Amino acid sequence: LKDKCLHDDYRFMQVEGYSKWLDSCNIPDPTRKGAKLPECKSLYNVAKIQSDISRMEAKSGVSRSQFVELVVRLGVLKFGGGHSTHDCIEAVNMFIAYLKDLVPPIV
Repeated sequence: LKDKCLHDDYRFMQVEGYSKWLDSCNIPDPTRKGAKLPECKSLYNVAKIQSDISRMEAKSGVSRSQFVELVVRLGVLKFGGGHSTHDCIEAVNMFIAYLKDLVPPIV
């Protein structure tokens, strides 16, 4: 039963879900070198490869901890490298603020 549910497992984000998230949040920046859609999508595989996870989990998608790594990497990609800041922490904070602005306030 677990094998059947692996792709519906809430603990992992599939590449399709990641791609939809990138698109819906308008994360890739087509005007900035290195922050275009292909670079953003390649980070998904980087996060999976660099983690020390089991083979079964690797087939499942990125885990929650790998997703946090993606948020850090996307923050640096989108706002770091001198584009908006040179500081990694500031770039991640800017990215999180950017994401927060996309969520409508709860009334």
